[in-house]
Amino acid sequence: VVFKPKIPPVKTDTGFSLDFSSRDKIFIEISDNLKPTNIYQQRLFSPSIINPTDYLFVQDAKYYPTNLPNYKNPSIRLNLMSQNKNLIPQPFVDLSIDQSKTPSFKSGTGATSLFLKSENSVELFLKDINFDYNLPDTGEVHVNIDNFKRCFRYGFNVIPFGSPYLLSLIKKNEVRFSGEFSFSDQKILTFPIQTDGGTLNSTIEVGLFDDKNTDSFPTDFSLAELHTTFLSVRNNNFRLLQKQGEGLFSLFSFVDDWKIHWDVSGSVGKKVVHAVMKDDKGQVISKISKSIVVDFSLPKLSNFKILSDLVVPGKSVRFAINASDQESGISKITSSFVKSGVEKSILVDIPLVKSEDFPDQFIGSFLVPSDLKSPIEISITAFNGLGRSSVLTKTIMLSAPTPVSVVTSIKGVVKEGGRFQPGLVVTLYDEKSKKSKIFISNENGEFVFEQLEPLSYKISVEKPSSSRTATKIVDLKLGQTVNLILELLQ
Repeated sequence: VVFKPKIPPVKTDTGFSLDFSSRDKIFIEISDNLKPTNIYQQRLFSPSIINPTDYLFVQDAKYYPTNLPNYKNPSIRLNLMSQNKNLIPQPFVDLSIDQSKTPSFKSGTGATSLFLKSENSVELFLKDINFDYNLPDTGEVHVNIDNFKRCFRYGFNVIPFGSPYLLSLIKKNEVRFSGEFSFSDQKILTFPIQTDGGTLNSTIEVGLFDDKNTDSFPTDFSLAELHTTFLSVRNNNFRLLQKQGEGLFSLFSFVDDWKIHWDVSGSVGKKVVHAVMKDDKGQVISKISKSIVVDFSLPKLSNFKILSDLVVPGKSVRFAINASDQESGISKITSSFVKSGVEKSILVDIPLVKSEDFPDQFIGSFLVPSDLKSPIEISITAFNGLGRSSVLTKTIMLSAPTPVSVVTSIKGVVKEGGRFQPGLVVTLYDEKSKKSKIFISNENGEFVFEQLEPLSYKISVEKPSSSRTATKIVDLKLGQTVNLILELLQ
């Protein structure tokens, strides 16, 4: 728990303010130092989800205790609730309140509003009431609207205070609340904002909500996140529906807004989303419709290049391809080519390994069949974290074989328990130049290194899944072809 009290906290008529943040649920306990065993008020806070991997309170979860006794030196204790719902008590933090600062009004800039039409009245939500005052960050105001019946805002304490209503400032220069009041055809609504330092008569232009409102949902839906900033909910009976198969999605409460997350993979395209608010009896009191376009980026395949000097039948060929996806990363990449036979064509898989030198590069190698005719079409498919894929097809022209008078090579096969091992990286290390070459064993576990100099070589292979390895040392002579069996051992 990160606890950051004001230095000093600001004394108001009803309490004080403090900031804190946490990655899990928090109980707040408030007591007087004179009577530490008398816990006056407890409140449970749940983290708001901004990112599924990062649980934090919005704006460090400013907390404004209300109707507290006139404590001289109150103590605060934040109790962390772990994921298994066990309370982990934290020590009390003593606060020294500066009682010299009280709210003082200077000037106001008005407000904007949105209305949600209900059966008998209009539901009002004042988005921004901006004004200046001499408090460092927080304070309180009294708002009095004629014919104002009720004030509510899910997640906030809105306390009746005689005729006016007592509202807490959510953050500096801003007050947000909602409620019901009788509505006629008036277009301008005037109400006073009163503090201990003065009164502001603020006017706002009002209008009825309709389905054409463009502020209902975001137009950019690439992250599949519904983000609204104006919904006032009386309880937690909030539903989000899709026309194609109704589905219930989770609602996460924020200090300033609401965010709804759901998986839309497989449902890319234009959708009509409905947000429905219901009362305690399940009756619909308002609903919003918005057309959205759900779209995700596809993996990007680029920079295909042949790494071998020549591509000829009977020889191995190496190539490189870049694959990237900034949103969800690359989860899988495959490649293959078609080998035409007498009776039927065969799809031959080409193993790919991630390059150690370039983060987005993958290396593939395969043995070109001696009876294969030009051209060769290689198909590469990359999958991102959302399961969406991109395909790139490249055509490779074969070169005429170059006559070689003297063949110096190392060939072999990789086995484990007598079984051929395809798709493993075989490394050839040159003891003289300290350089290495790699070959990925084919479907029969075979590998080949050709056009070698007569030197001493070390050939090694490792199978990551079993942690088994095999190593051979070969003193290669001119014109010699050495055949090896690399048997993987523990």
